[in-house]
Amino acid sequence: MPEKTVLITKASGEKAPFSPTKLRHSLEMAAGSAVIDRIVSEIEAQLVEGMSTKKIYSQAFSMLRKHSKPVAGRYKIKQAILELQFRISL
Repeated sequence: MPEKTVLITKASGEKAPFSPTKLRHSLEMAAGSAVIDRIVSEIEAQLVEGMSTKKIYSQAFSMLRKHSKPVAGRYKIKQAILELQFRISL
């Protein structure tokens, strides 16, 4: 049975299909593969049509924080740098 495609809302307002690969990639520098697998699986189970990337990030961060505060901190730093780069490019 093929997986259902869920459209999420990007920060730009554009709709795009949820990509577990992109979420996995965003978590790679902060967490190990077992933690990443668990987070991606939990987020996929909670996806709803139109969910924002900001909400997905927030959920992933919350799950990381429960696992390990230092790991969550690394993820937060990466996200802050990406947001800064986005703002500078505007």
